[in-house]
Amino acid sequence: MEKGVLFGRARVLCPGCSEGLLEEQPGGTIRCSSCSSRYPHEGRLIDLIPDRKTADSLPQRAMEFAPIVNIYESPLWRKNPLITFFMGITFEKEYAIMTGALELEKDAVVLDLACGTGIYGRQVASSLPEGMVIGLDLSLPMLRRAQEDYEEQGLSNYLLIHEDAARIPLADESVGAVLCGGALHLFSDLAASVREVFRVLRPGGKFAVSAFSPGGSPFYRWISSIVHMVNGIKGVTPGDLEGIFSDAGFRNPVCRHAEGLWLIMSATKGQG
Repeated sequence: MEKGVLFGRARVLCPGCSEGLLEEQPGGTIRCSSCSSRYPHEGRLIDLIPDRKTADSLPQRAMEFAPIVNIYESPLWRKNPLITFFMGITFEKEYAIMTGALELEKDAVVLDLACGTGIYGRQVASSLPEGMVIGLDLSLPMLRRAQEDYEEQGLSNYLLIHEDAARIPLADESVGAVLCGGALHLFSDLAASVREVFRVLRPGGKFAVSAFSPGGSPFYRWISSIVHMVNGIKGVTPGDLEGIFSDAGFRNPVCRHAEGLWLIMSATKGQG
């Protein structure tokens, strides 16, 4: 195996020294090539923050609550008809818009940022047998469920990482595309996370996101205010993302959906 490559083509940086690449060792351990730090893993799931015990916010605690993890992809949660109504778009159409914006090559390495149960990433991995999906999430229960579902589908072209989106542990310019579905509004430091996406993305690569948005009409703004009051989630607007994308260095921001309480946008990393 090529030095510094995990489970195929993932170049994962050691969070301890931020210099060495993590490598597979005999006996199934994961070790840094520079500082020799070791990290636990379960199959293709690497835990880079094993000491993290509690979530920092109510929304994040919800994403680690077993009953929600178990129903996340069902009609009771992410594919709930009522949620679809307020989002103004079905999950299937959202997925098609986002992956279409990424213009994926058949052998692409794709970062599924805040991947959750792999609801987006598994479809990408299935459609790109020569490619690879790297899923990163702060919720270990979500990641464990994702690994179960990847394996159940017979997929092996994936890697899952337990880490914060503001500290993406991948080498510079090591992925060809990044998607972040239904999670951007949960990030504690959105600007830092977008800067990290820019760093790990190759020149010419695309970044596509979907997120909770306040909406344009008084009715949707009222709903948004209730959501913010109950759980602290504040939606992002097209203007918000355009500014954050621009500050990070991205070009050509495109708003692909802005209806109801849902926003889909994409941007491109320039060639230099």
